[in-house]
Amino acid sequence: MTGCPILADALTYLEARVVDTLDAQELTICLGDVVAGGRQRDGQPLTLALLREHLPKEWLEWAISRDRQIADARRRRGLG
Repeated sequence: MTGCPILADALTYLEARVVDTLDAQELTICLGDVVAGGRQRDGQPLTLALLREHLPKEWLEWAISRDRQIADARRRRGLG
């Protein structure tokens, strides 16, 4: 509907238009109005639990990286 690309191998998709953004200190939250969506095929959805089961252990260090990135974003915004 919006002209955005839809991944051919995705189980489902949704399209949304950004209607507002919210400042959440180190994050910016986008509020979207969903205008279309659908299921393209059957299958098991990717959840965080399933992702963690299949990632190499060294990739699971994302939490450390995420904490570092949040601290850097807060510092750049003068939040500590």
